[in-house]
Amino acid sequence: MPELMILVKGMLVACRSVFFTLILLLLITFVFSITFIEFSRGNETLEHEYFSSMGTSILTLILKCILPDQSVFFNRIAAESWPLGALVLLFILLGSFTVMNMLLGVLVEAVKTVSTIEREQLDADFARKVLWELIDKEGDEDGDNLLSEKEFVSLLQKPKAAKALMSLGV
Repeated sequence: MPELMILVKGMLVACRSVFFTLILLLLITFVFSITFIEFSRGNETLEHEYFSSMGTSILTLILKCILPDQSVFFNRIAAESWPLGALVLLFILLGSFTVMNMLLGVLVEAVKTVSTIEREQLDADFARKVLWELIDKEGDEDGDNLLSEKEFVSLLQKPKAAKALMSLGV
């Protein structure tokens, strides 16, 4: 199943980019956690329920914003403080849409690159197989297990060999 291998190899190639994309997402979450802690001070409900400490704030942002079903969280924050509601919306847009779409683009590009490499490898293997069969069956005219220049030129005149070489771009 070459398509599955292309996807798996693409994911392996993209691991480094995925790692740095996740680091970027965590940095965005960290910066917004600090901001939420500062803006929620003085509001007992928000401060104690969602943003009491750095860890709680980061966990809240990841679980409530990056993961699905943000509407209940957003409505609750917006009911308490419109500026914080706008900040939640901005975080959702930056965290979920921008960074995740960047991650998707990286994965697609990696899969495309691996797919191109795999396709070239399949073409090269096909041409190699065809040429070796021709050399074994028809190429070595004198039977010395060596390919002379005359035998090589003769081999290149065969349509099967020309087709195999053309598939490689030769």
